[in-house]
Amino acid sequence: DPRTLVDRPLIAVLAFENMSGDPEQEYFADGITDDIITALSKSRMFFVTARNSTFTYKGKKVDVRQIARELGVQYVLEGSVRRAGDRVRITAQLIDATSDKHVWAESYDRELADIFAVQDEITRNIAGCVSPEYVSAEVKRARGKEVRNLDAWDIYLRAYWHLSRFTKEDNEEVKRLCQQAIGLDPCGAGHYGLSAIAHSPDALYGWGPSRDESLGAAREMAEAAVALDDRDARALRALGMVAMYERRSDEATYNFRKAIDLDPHEAENRALLGYTLGLAGEYEAACEHIEDAIRLSPRDAFINTWYSFLGMAAVAAGKDEDAASWAHKAVRENALFPGGYRTLASAYGHLGRLDEARAGVATLQELLPDITIEQLRESLPFPGETQRERYLDGLRKAGLPE
Repeated sequence: DPRTLVDRPLIAVLAFENMSGDPEQEYFADGITDDIITALSKSRMFFVTARNSTFTYKGKKVDVRQIARELGVQYVLEGSVRRAGDRVRITAQLIDATSDKHVWAESYDRELADIFAVQDEITRNIAGCVSPEYVSAEVKRARGKEVRNLDAWDIYLRAYWHLSRFTKEDNEEVKRLCQQAIGLDPCGAGHYGLSAIAHSPDALYGWGPSRDESLGAAREMAEAAVALDDRDARALRALGMVAMYERRSDEATYNFRKAIDLDPHEAENRALLGYTLGLAGEYEAACEHIEDAIRLSPRDAFINTWYSFLGMAAVAAGKDEDAASWAHKAVRENALFPGGYRTLASAYGHLGRLDEARAGVATLQELLPDITIEQLRESLPFPGETQRERYLDGLRKAGLPE
């Protein structure tokens, strides 16, 4: 497909082995495999080899490196199903077949009260974990390559890593790398989408020439991504993020929901949907969607932002103890992320814990020396004045200057 990222590695999902000793349980193992192939095939981050190719290895003891060579794939997902009475244990492991290294492995023990519900839950868990673990492995691989050997996909992955760093210098590098990737692959919707997402922190943190100019550049890139591929969940995510920062909540939630429909196992879209709802004062809805994202991808590179999303939603809802707890988690995950300290200061300001609030502001100012109440009033994506002013009032109590 010329509209998507080129040079993406392939993943082969082998038939899960039935280890129950009961041939009648073969259908359950095959059903799990089929569902995982279907779920992973919805992602635009990688290609998945067709079932007809991978099932030719069913029941055979073949080295994964041989399978990788014969199918032309880099990653192999394999697993097993062991059923005993009313319980089932399902294991899965993702292997980088070119290096014969395990990328990820997990086991799931469940009661079989409803066999189809268990099958759906396990599929959802495995599919949700494979994508971020695969991306993490690919980022490490790309960062280890010499610069002169980088292709568009490797450049995209390096940009993705820099995006998770949350510094002005890293954000500039994201945009530079995305332009380089676009030059190599001008039809890659993901390059444009990632560039759009990188312009959004410029508007939030004051890293760009102006908020309007940064958001204008972000929207231009996001619309270009969607024009190239309107079924790419990452392109729709970028468009949703721009709308969120422009305080058009209805447009943002529409795009995030559409992205989730296209790729229901991509956790980031669920987190952003929860964030948008939380900014509007819907704390319970925010918790539902963001905690769902955390369950899908518990080791995600952007999990610190998800905790921060929950913290901001909690402050907006007047749940300051919750907000402080979420903000602490955000800071522990990434000590360079300004949003965690900002929310920590606001929550502690409302709680009257002023020493801790001032400490949060001090760290925030080290990361963002020019930050003020007025700059945040202009840039924070709260759609309503009530929620926005409550958040700012906590920062004012913490000592952030006007």
